[in-house]
Amino acid sequence: MSAPWMTYSLGTWVVDKQRDRLGELVGHGEIYTRLRPPGGGAEWDAAPESLRLATTDELREAGFRKRVSWIGPSVTLVYMPTQGEGAE
Repeated sequence: MSAPWMTYSLGTWVVDKQRDRLGELVGHGEIYTRLRPPGGGAEWDAAPESLRLATTDELREAGFRKRVSWIGPSVTLVYMPTQGEGAE
């Protein structure tokens, strides 16, 4: 039986609607997804159907900044944390 929800790529920033919490998708299985909060910390499991993509405003409020990323022949706008690991 296939899952009735959309799956997101690893590294996508989503909101767990059950917890009203922003997290990076770091793993997924058939009945769960694994999320990590911005800046690291304790990961948690969330039901895939409780996830939605994080909005630009939510990412900014969490301290992210917009960056341009070149992926193959295209340009993609990505949001990166402004503090902690990976910040410049």
